[in-house]
Amino acid sequence: PMIVCLDTSGSMHGQPELIAKAITLYLAIQGIKSKRAVYLINFSTDLTILELQKKTALDDVIHFLSQSFHGGTDLLPALEYSLTILDRPDFVQADLVVISDFIMGHLPEMLMLGIEQQQQQGTGFYAVAIANLRFEHLNQGLFDHQWIYQAKTGQVLSLNTNG
Repeated sequence: PMIVCLDTSGSMHGQPELIAKAITLYLAIQGIKSKRAVYLINFSTDLTILELQKKTALDDVIHFLSQSFHGGTDLLPALEYSLTILDRPDFVQADLVVISDFIMGHLPEMLMLGIEQQQQQGTGFYAVAIANLRFEHLNQGLFDHQWIYQAKTGQVLSLNTNG
């Protein structure tokens, strides 16, 4: 199973949001093809969600991706909601991918503990940053692997693997 958290905050407006949505579309299609359970979460200061099911059409995914918030970046509600999904039996050892510019503050310690527990149970946490900066301001150890899409050069940099 897979959960994709897509940032459509104001700082993602324009090319970064289009790139993030293209990555989300690709992951959704791969999930549908491989019959994986997939949850899409669109976040800013609010959330919209789409659970892909056997009857989910590509049109549903396209409609979901047409939505944008353009508010502030608040990853906390998306991660809290994701943790509730990860408690479901059909999402054991899921992969969680956050696609964002990560212009945000630190996450609360209780949330970090919940993420750590999920990682110990085999859940993978991955970050794809759409930016020309690094993640130093994020909590250490949050993501098992991080990539940065360098918008100016079109390059993808792989930052690290925890563990």
